[in-house]
Amino acid sequence: MKKLRTEITIEVEDLMLIRSRGRSLQLWCPACGADVEMVTPSEAARIAGVTSRTIYRWVEQARLHFVENAGGSILVCVVSLDDDANQSGLARRLIEALLSLMSSRLRN
Repeated sequence: MKKLRTEITIEVEDLMLIRSRGRSLQLWCPACGADVEMVTPSEAARIAGVTSRTIYRWVEQARLHFVENAGGSILVCVVSLDDDANQSGLARRLIEALLSLMSSRLRN
């Protein structure tokens, strides 16, 4: 019986353009250990293409770095936002879809 071999190569290139309109600050992010751009939750939601509630949920789940001021307002670390967007974004969904497709084809 002849064995079939399937090889899948996935190349992904992401480009995230962040334009600031005065709504960000350079602040120290304790998790990154560096001065980074920090944005409001609503600006983070716009950048990531999700709702503000999703940003707050990610903060609660410790998926995003943030700093909190004395009044309780938060600013989100753009570096962690970019990392989270890449982990949960198109590349992961594409890989899952391809693996599912290959799995179903191998069964047939």
